[in-house]
Amino acid sequence: MYRELIEKQAETNKYIHPHEGATEKEIAKAEKEMKVKFPAELRTLLSEMNGDGYLFMSTKTIVEYNKMKRDILGEVYEGLDKLLFFGENGCGDHYSYLIDGNNALEGNIVFWEHETNEYHTVAKDLTELIKRYFNNEI
Repeated sequence: MYRELIEKQAETNKYIHPHEGATEKEIAKAEKEMKVKFPAELRTLLSEMNGDGYLFMSTKTIVEYNKMKRDILGEVYEGLDKLLFFGENGCGDHYSYLIDGNNALEGNIVFWEHETNEYHTVAKDLTELIKRYFNNEI
């Protein structure tokens, strides 16, 4: 489902390279390292393609980026532990889910701006994010 949407974009964008899907074990390991249950749609995306080298991060990169952002910017920016970064725009800003307790909340994808530490909702789900992103609407 998500892979097909991304592969369609790869036809005209040489930088998009969908990777093989992550295993359930890899996804569970990332959730354990992040101490956060991923939304079902993110788990599906990762199982279809473990990152695409362009918009979406792999399970490994999700863990690395989130830990790095929190370690490096956590003293300057409050609230980074309430965001689960899973995608990026190539300019330092990230797409993320809000975290409540130990769960990343499905149904609300936000865009986090690194210059201001502000975020705003850009899509209700991954399908909308993909369509809006590649239509230059966000």
